[in-house]
This record gives sequence, C-alpha cells and structure tokens, in this order.
Amino acid sequence: MRNAVPVTCLLSLGVTLAGCEPASVTAARDQLSRGADRTVELTLPIAVDTFWVDSLFGDWLTVPTTTILDGLLAVVASSQDIVIPAGDSACAALACPGGTFTGVLDPAVLNFPIEEFQEFTAAGLNLEDFEDAARDATINAALMVLTVSNDSADAPVAVADFQLGVVQIDPGTGLPRRVGGLLDWETDGGGAPILVDVPAPGDTLFIAAADSAPPVVDTVAASALVDRLVDLLLDSTRATIVGVGTALVGDGGVGTVSSTDQLTVSIELLIGLDFTIPPAGVSFDESTAREGLDLDTATVDDITSRVDSAVASLLVVNATPFGVEAAIEVVGDSVDDAFAEPPASRVPLDTISVPPATVDGNGRVLTASLDTASVHLTGDDVRPFLGEFFTAGVRIRLFPPNGGRGAVRATDRIIVAVQATFYVRTGGGQ
Repeated sequence: MRNAVPVTCLLSLGVTLAGCEPASVTAARDQLSRGADRTVELTLPIAVDTFWVDSLFGDWLTVPTTTILDGLLAVVASSQDIVIPAGDSACAALACPGGTFTGVLDPAVLNFPIEEFQEFTAAGLNLEDFEDAARDATINAALMVLTVSNDSADAPVAVADFQLGVVQIDPGTGLPRRVGGLLDWETDGGGAPILVDVPAPGDTLFIAAADSAPPVVDTVAASALVDRLVDLLLDSTRATIVGVGTALVGDGGVGTVSSTDQLTVSIELLIGLDFTIPPAGVSFDESTAREGLDLDTATVDDITSRVDSAVASLLVVNATPFGVEAAIEVVGDSVDDAFAEPPASRVPLDTISVPPATVDGNGRVLTASLDTASVHLTGDDVRPFLGEFFTAGVRIRLFPPNGGRGAVRATDRIIVAVQATFYVRTGGGQ
C-alpha cells in the first residue's frame, strides 16, 4: 500500500514552494510510525530561494542604492569633498588686510590654477558583497553627481576648464608626476589619461554664486574613471580623484572676499551594475537551514535502510542577463555555510546550467529562461533530511552572455526551488 504524506508542494514555474510550513513536517514525522505496513511517500522542500540582485551583489539593507539609465541598479558610494581655497588665493593676490578685502573683484586678475584632491577608500565605495564581482568585472555605466557650494557671503566664483581624473597616491611623495611636472593620471588601454570634463564638453565653466544661492549640481558620465578607481581601491592601492582647472573670483563688480572663503565640490559616485564579467564567471553562495523530520539516530538508521526510492527535483529560473549555473548541496545539520563543511558530510544533489534571459538591445531582461532536473537519491542521501535540521547550500555562478556584458535592474532575479520525494517502507508501529 502506498500513501502520500500531505507535505507535497507544487514545483512549477509559477509556484516556488514558499508555502511549505514546518507543521507539515511534523505531520510527516508522525505518520511514519502509525498504521499498517505500507510505503509512505514524503515530499519535503529542500531549498526555496529567490536571489534578487540585491542578495547577489550586495547587502542592500545597509548600502544605499538608486536607479540610473532606464532602471539600471546602481550602488551609491559615500560622497567625498574636494575643497578649492578660492578666498585664500584671492587674498594672496590682494594682500587682504586682516584677511578680508572689499572692492572690485575682477576675475581677469583673480584667477588661479586648481589642483585639489580627496582620497577615496574601498570601504567608501559601499560595494560590500559586490566587491568580488566588481574586482573581476569592467564597470560600463557610472555617474558622478557633483554638488558645488560656495561659502563666500559676497564673492561669486567661476570654475573654468574643470577636469577630474584618477591618480595613485605615493605614500612618500603624494601625487606622482611625470617629466615636466604633469600629474601622472591613470590612463586607458590606449595610454590616454582618463579625464572627465565638468561641465560636459562644449561648456567651459560653471558659476557658484555666493552662499545665498543654492548649490550647483551637475551629473556627468564617468564609467571609465570609476572603473579604474574601483580596480585600484579593491586591489588595495591608494588612489584619489583629482580636480584641475582655473578658479575665477568675482564678476567685475564690488564685492567682499575673505581668506577663509572656499568652494566645495562634493563628489558622489553612482556605480551602475552594468558590467562585463570574466569568462570564468563570478560566484555567490547562500545557505539556508530548514527543519527536518527530527527523528532519533536509531530511527534514522532504520528508515534509510527502508527507502524504496528517492528523487530530488530541481527548478532554476533565470531572469538575469547572465548565464547561470546553480549547484545544490545538503548538510545534515544547521550550519552557517554548507560549502565550508567537509566534503564527506555534504550530499551534492546536482548542478544546473541555465542560459541568459532574453534581453532587449540595451541588455535589459525581457523574458526569463529556465531548466529543471531530477536526481535519484540513495538511502544515505536521504539521511540529512531525517534529523532535526538540515542546511541547503546553493552556489550561484554567473557567466558572461554573448559579448560578456550585462545590465542588472532591481527586478532581475534567480529562482532556485528544490524538493525531495522519497518512498519509505514503514508502519506497523515502526
């Protein structure tokens, strides 16, 4: 006689096992020891995981994110300030009595070269769990949001031909320079300095009025610059963003300038998850403990010898622009990391490879892809599910799509659903 214990959860594209509750496991455990001799069918959820991009690429509960460029998910790095001492430079030229000068402020006279910087740190990038992926990837989309504020009460300041670039920091000499005294900018593959013009090319300056006016905000594309900065910082190399250009104090009218007046350029990096991953891919692990049947050791030994047949059914839905490989292993205990346990204590179920989702011309997901598999289990393979707890480990590896590039949005996800069904000869007070 064959009975089905009511813990089965439908495994299909629209249903992901999330409705299975521990109470049904208790019911299954109770039925194992009741009734006449028969074969009992047990169907238990092993893994039910939806890997949103936030769980794959960062601990977004603590890391700020935003969306840019048609919904592309982006990490918001901690802002850093470049301070331009415009008042100090003006007073050096004007010989300000008592540190303050009131009179005609002529920008044709009061113009000074800018070379200011602020060191960035790897922690300040806020990449956290995304660091491993970013270290191996090429970032194809990033923005810099620049907020420029002038704390002078009376003197407007214009900045002409302002550029931002990345320079490594030499602990001994500060900013390294090339022959002729030019900054040793980080360069692209062709050897050209990676520089960002602010404002965009075609404009020559921006004007920050006195502090009674709101700050100037400008957003510029900076993918190459940010990619190089991220590579250096994640490689434990000290690096900074340097701003160069010309500051022009005043507008030709009468005004007051103080030696303490300064212009602050606050730089916020928006690091878009539009990147190129290496051929070997990047991987992420997730382990989840679940309640088993909570049988004692003697009963577990008895039941494993009574297993007629067993199978693990796997479903992987890929709604990302990358190829996905999902490997599932089980450990017969509650542990933090299933893959860190000794190999002898792990039961590997299967590895499923799923092609990238269908995407549009910009690499955004249109239609998810999926694959399923069934794996036959032995009595010993079933053993982890019979104790008080078991832990399912899911290792996700992302592979580059055609062209290697993928653009990730907050709606992109991977669904992994695994259940085990086994038939046990039991009953008769067993």
